[in-house]
Amino acid sequence: MAVAKQVSQHLTEGSDDRLHLSKAGLNKYHVAPKVEPASTIQRAYCTCSPPSPAGFEACEQLLPTLQPGHLDSAQAAMDDIRARLVKGMGLAGRDVEVVLHPSGTDAEYIPLLYAVQRAEALGCSRVVNVIAAAGEVGSHTATAAGGKHISNFRPMGGTCVLNEPVEGFNTNNIKVVEVMPRGDTGGIVPNYDAAMESAVNAAEEEMSGAFYILHAALSKTGLFMPSHGAMEAMMERLKGRYVLVFDACQMRVSAEEMNWYMDRGAIILVTGSKFFGAPGFCGAVVCPKAVTQEFATNAHVPEGLSSYLTKSDVSTAMTKLRDSLTENGPNIGLALRWTCALTEMEEYNTHKAEYEPKMSTWVRGVRDQVAQYAPYLELQPDEGQEDDAHMGGWNTTIGIRMNGQGTTLNLNDLKRVHVLLRKDLSGELPPSATQEEREAVKKKCFIGQPVWLGTHGVLRIALGAPVTRCWGSEEGMAQCLKDDNYILHKWALVTKYFKELSC
Repeated sequence: MAVAKQVSQHLTEGSDDRLHLSKAGLNKYHVAPKVEPASTIQRAYCTCSPPSPAGFEACEQLLPTLQPGHLDSAQAAMDDIRARLVKGMGLAGRDVEVVLHPSGTDAEYIPLLYAVQRAEALGCSRVVNVIAAAGEVGSHTATAAGGKHISNFRPMGGTCVLNEPVEGFNTNNIKVVEVMPRGDTGGIVPNYDAAMESAVNAAEEEMSGAFYILHAALSKTGLFMPSHGAMEAMMERLKGRYVLVFDACQMRVSAEEMNWYMDRGAIILVTGSKFFGAPGFCGAVVCPKAVTQEFATNAHVPEGLSSYLTKSDVSTAMTKLRDSLTENGPNIGLALRWTCALTEMEEYNTHKAEYEPKMSTWVRGVRDQVAQYAPYLELQPDEGQEDDAHMGGWNTTIGIRMNGQGTTLNLNDLKRVHVLLRKDLSGELPPSATQEEREAVKKKCFIGQPVWLGTHGVLRIALGAPVTRCWGSEEGMAQCLKDDNYILHKWALVTKYFKELSC
């Protein structure tokens, strides 16, 4: 089998059933594990992208070193991935270690394991896991945060039962508290900080003396929740019975924001498949010194965790955690997906000082263009468009509502639109459509998945690192915005003819 075919095969392995291919060769997100033609217009998929040409080429070079019988070189490759990730995140001067995970969702098992061990050491009766921006983070975040399986398939092989406990986690002693960011109408909760603090206070009244996992998050629509002040108030109340977790899986985070959490000993959850455009899924847990020391000397690892992690996924500094895992590894699929991500991360970082000031131009340009396609398309109201916590100071995830022939579309409709945008629809428009309209729906377009906000949903045009490769000139930015306009025009036509189109 040619190396390219082997790479494509491995990109579907080492995670859960979301990557299993249909008869059409597509995963759950209708993405194939291969490079898309140059004619395809791609924006960040926000979950699972096709590999970039440069990323796929890097995988072809790496794969021969990861084959069975090469455990030493495979361990070296995984160590290299960890080192490159730390450097790429700007954390090279920090005392941190990394655990690679099959996805950003099951990465929740690491802070949970740490919290369980700290709760035992401190004599706390339970662990309370408080999820920020619930509903706008990973779809099974709460499931993983409660120590349960997020799929019916184990990343390292075999089956399990969705929502059943990962073997060895005592889920009776774990309580998950979800704090939703929006009310029934889809608007942001007026005082989210108060809601978060209230949730912790209520848990303390019910279970005084529990150990807490306090999440902060950058949500799928670009919301940072809760504020730094709210986090500090909860930390002060709990007096050392907590660990902070910053869900930075979207990776659209400024260095200043990342460092604020690192300075306070937070565990950072990241992925390579959102901003950096890697194939899903590739997660990682960036652990501060205290967590590394805990896993170096004390790790009561649930036996079920070995079906998610191999020894080579874990830093060699975490001796006890590594020794407790039964799989040697490597997880080849995970290594290749992270290689795709790091290829784009390193390219982006080379030009970061040039590209980030241009993010405002891109955001304003796309938002201005949306207005041209009323009444079919409508911007989600501005929710933190400018914020120093965002990479480049701007929210580069642009939520857009659709009004299909006078009707607001439901979540299943949005998923259908998402699929239609990735097809050549020139032969599927009704007879009444013009030739100009047929030309405007030919190209395949990749955009961010739908997010449901309570009474309505949005699809997203989101910036990804691969898109910025053309920003080195005024012509490049102009072409980028021209492509965005093509996406919006096609999107409006799909909405206009939604009832006539079929998947």
